Amino acid sequence: MTFKPAERLYNFMTKLYKVVIVTLGISVIVGFFELYSFSHLPSDYDPEINLLPVEWISAPLAFFQTIILVLIFINFLRMIFRTSKNLQTHYNFELQTSPGWAVGFFFIPIANLFKPYQ
Repeated sequence: MTFKPAERLYNFMTKLYKVVIVTLGISVIVGFFELYSFSHLPSDYDPEINLLPVEWISAPLAFFQTIILVLIFINFLRMIFRTSKNLQTHYNFELQTSPGWAVGFFFIPIANLFKPYQ
């Protein structure tokens, strides 16, 4: 097995976190606009027929945030795997689990609280 540096994964994760910060700022602004829009509804407003302009913004924004969070989760698991594999191959560091199980323990309900950190 060869040593693969994890620097590209870290840089990609940093960029994803910056995107999350920007989208959270935008969602706060959209939230205030939603609050204003819903508090000043016209008396003849029917939610089954009409959509507020803010609803055209908030739904795609939520979808985009979901995709970004999935990318962060996948990239985080890739970083855990790469770091664990590099510790075993390049530094001859003895781990209690394999790199695959270092990632797999995040999906086991109680074990994900303590096993990935061993």
